[in-house]
Parts: sequence; C-alpha cells; structure tokens
Amino acid sequence: MMSIDEKLNEHYLTFIHKLDKDVLSKGVVIAFSGGPDSRALLDLACRNGTNIQAYYFIHNLRNAREQQAELDLVSSICGSCKVPLETGFAEPGEIIRQGKLRGIGTEAYARELRYDGLEKFRQSSGCGYVFTAHTMDDDVETMLMRFLSGSIRAQGIPPVRGSFARPLIGISKEELLAYLAIRDLKYSLDLSNASPVYLRNRVRLEILPVIRKVFPSFNTSAVKMKTLNRSGQEFVDFAVHALLPWRYKDSRHEWEIPVKDFFDVPRYGRIMSILHCMNSLFCGSFERVPMSFFNDLPDEICGQQVLLKGHGIVLERRKDKLVLRMDSFDSQAEYVYILSEGRAVTAGGVEFILAENAADGWQPILRMTNGMEKKLFVRSPRPGDSIVSGNFRKQIKKLLAEWNVPVHARTTVPVLTDGNSILGVFAQGAGGKNQLCNNLIKATMVSSKDDHNVYVMYRGV
Repeated sequence: MMSIDEKLNEHYLTFIHKLDKDVLSKGVVIAFSGGPDSRALLDLACRNGTNIQAYYFIHNLRNAREQQAELDLVSSICGSCKVPLETGFAEPGEIIRQGKLRGIGTEAYARELRYDGLEKFRQSSGCGYVFTAHTMDDDVETMLMRFLSGSIRAQGIPPVRGSFARPLIGISKEELLAYLAIRDLKYSLDLSNASPVYLRNRVRLEILPVIRKVFPSFNTSAVKMKTLNRSGQEFVDFAVHALLPWRYKDSRHEWEIPVKDFFDVPRYGRIMSILHCMNSLFCGSFERVPMSFFNDLPDEICGQQVLLKGHGIVLERRKDKLVLRMDSFDSQAEYVYILSEGRAVTAGGVEFILAENAADGWQPILRMTNGMEKKLFVRSPRPGDSIVSGNFRKQIKKLLAEWNVPVHARTTVPVLTDGNSILGVFAQGAGGKNQLCNNLIKATMVSSKDDHNVYVMYRGV
C-alpha cells in the first residue's frame, strides 16, 4: 500500500505532466501563505525539481505582530528551500474600505488583489504558471457555497484556468496534514480562518460538519458530481453555440441575435448563451451570477425594449434583433472601449492602438503574443480604482489630485485595464502625467518570424 508521502508525490507529478510542457518550462510562481496547504505545495515543487519562485501577499487585515510573525516564517522557509520570495501588499484598511465601496465584501476584494498581484508577478518574472494550494476540501466548500447562493454553475474550482493551476485539488486536507507531519514541515496558522465573520469559515466550521455527519462520503460524492456536471455542461455549451447564432459586432463591441432565434430555444439555453456573451465582453467568468438575475427575462417575444439589465450588461431589443452590450454608457463622462488590432481608440486626449509596427509618435506599452488571450480595455476611472506604483498601491483619484488634474477633467482620464487590474493611467491630455503599473514590463519593439507580435501603443492627440 502506498504511503501518504508517496501518494501526494505521485499525485503532484501526474498533475504537472498534464500541463503544457513549454509553459511549465518557463517556471512556476507558488502562491505561498506559509499555511499548511501552500507549505505542502512548496515542498512537493522543490522535491520534484520545478523551477519555482514564491509570492506572499500581505492583506493588512490582522494585527501587526501576528502578520510579522507569519512573514518571518515565510521568509525563513523560502530561505531554507533556496526559493526566491516576492511580497505584495494592500494598504492598511484598503481591502475593507474598497470591498464595501464596490459591494463585493472583504473576502472577494482580498482575493481579487491577491490574484492580481500573483498574475502581475508571473508576467514580470517570466514564469509560465501560478500554482495555488487549493485542496479537495476547498473545492467542496466552493461548490456548496455556490449552490446555496443560487449560482447557475455550482461546479467548484477548476484544476486549471488560464495561467493558474491547482495541483492539490484532488487531495483532502486530512491527507495533506498527514503529509506535513511525516515530512516534519513547519507552517503557520492564520487565526482569522476560525473567525465566523467570513462566509467560507462558517460553511467550513458550521455547515459541513453537520452534512458529513449525515453523509460521511460527502466529499467524494461532491467531486464525482462535479465531474459529471462538467461533462453535461460541455454538451450544453456545444448545443447553445449550435442553436443560438449570436454575432459579435466589433465596431460597437456588442453581441446581437434575431429575436425569433433567441426565443425558439428553451429558457436554460437562452440564459447560458447570455453568460457566454458576458464572458466574451468582459474576458472573465460569470459562473457566480445568481439565477435570480434572470428572473425578469421574458419567456416569449414581447414589446419590452430592455429585457435584462445588471452585472455590467444590458440586453435590449432593436427592431427584429436582440443586442447585448456593456452597461457603461449611462452618462457622457463614462466610457469603455475594447482594443482591437488595427483600430485606434481615442479617449481623454490620448490615442491607443493594437498594431504590429509603431509609426512616428507612437509609444509601445506592452507586447502581446499568441499566448496572451485576454482582451484589453480603455475606460474612464471608476470609484476604487488603484494602480501599483513604486512599492505601494495608490488610488487613481489621489494620483490625479497630485498631478493637479482639474476636477472636471478627472472623469475623462483614460485607464488601460485587462478587466481585472489597472495597467496604466494616462492623464497627459488633461495636463497631468502618465503612470504604468510597476509590474508591467515596458514593451520593446522586436521582429520575429516565429511569433505574431502585437503591441499596445499610445500617443497624445
């Protein structure tokens, strides 16, 4: 019988062998908190010769003494393992303040900042993947939370999504703790994980123990159901694409479909098709949109002009067509544009373009290759926007004030974003300065026959 040490090591090797070898060869960033999960992941990566770097994020949500003790341990572990360590952090009070302002809560905003920092560090370090230490228990908790909150796809955590991979997703917390004990590995315990303030903690500490008492094999059954649901969803996605002929209008950045074709498909198919369009517009995942959002969606053709509005989109009728667009044009001050190759966009006295070659006056910002699939947006500033500047995160409204940008012009200053984080602020057209995210590597114009290089460039107008 295989020991727990051998089992986890084999599981890790099997997982990484399924990843893209060319991407993996560039190296891996380990999301390292010093806790038991990421400690086991770091050990497995070191044992198996993976080219790794570690990233630790300081949320500034705990008392200074506890936070410093954890940072000291993280630094010590990385030092003993000879793993380079990078740290990122939020300003004190920023996560709570911005979570409330944006209406997404402390947990969600903390996760957003952490993942933003991880992805930026992956890009700047040249690594191919970010490994996070999610376990089977985390997966089951996520499925249960999404199911109980009415999410459309209560499918848990994907093993791989984009540049993020989760090698421990099939390992239970019990197995992981046994591995740490056998390997005699030290780790830290975040006391906030026992606080009932956070929803995930309440699910883990209050709801799941009751379920497991009645259904001892709940974890295994939930994972099996997840696999089955994903297979079924693949068929649904295929059918939706085949039966609902949505067409993307690049010039207007919106999707359209004949009204009759839309209502000829059962309701669930119509909802899934809307989600696909939303994912395309925002380059994100809308699996957490609650089913209640679609309660007002009509079941048959009607004279209603706006059929759906919320979560950043509007579904409206225009004669014999239905159009799904971003809900970003509520006032003259607000705007958002998707950058597309060869088409210039002008905002706030600055012009942006995606192109292969730079003409006179154009300044390259970022080189995009075939592997970069995310869309980029130029939009107006929003409450809570911030950018990594120097060694700290700074709110854009503070930057604009420091640059003495007139108050009436601040809503017109363009920002460049990938949908998750701010890559640059361009206030030169309003009498201010330009600021790129400090983790964004400045583009250098190169010529390569082996790759299709497209550059994000800007110039004043």
